[in-house]
Amino acid sequence: HLSIRRQRQMCIRDRAKVGDLLFTVRAPVGAMNWSNREICIGRGVAAFRPKRKTNNLFLYYILERMNQEFNIQSQGSTFTAINKKQLNRFKIVKVPIEEQEKIGETLYYVDKEIACYSTHLRNLKFLRKKLASFFLYGEHPFVREEMS
Repeated sequence: HLSIRRQRQMCIRDRAKVGDLLFTVRAPVGAMNWSNREICIGRGVAAFRPKRKTNNLFLYYILERMNQEFNIQSQGSTFTAINKKQLNRFKIVKVPIEEQEKIGETLYYVDKEIACYSTHLRNLKFLRKKLASFFLYGEHPFVREEMS
């Protein structure tokens, strides 16, 4: 393992800080995640650091919405990619910070609800499959597989 000091020496130019939004600029273009620590980023990943008057969740959902446009703009024969110049062309509409916070929180809440219902639906499908096996073939419904 390299020491933290050595890692920092190797990573002079491109770093993401805690809270930066990581965004893939090579196939698949547009996959996103939050940086939970300071990391080096290399080819294929961009880091967005919201300015003082930009809400993190709002930025995330703006980029998520722009993802379709990013994919249209992406180029490449072996794999798709988008470059810095293309990224810089996209403009974000100025929205008051209070409104950004409401929008971000609302969309985040809806995403959490969707995830909850998706898990519930997956569990119900599993239960249905096991009950059908039991009723139709006499197999004990929970002997072979465990629920995930």
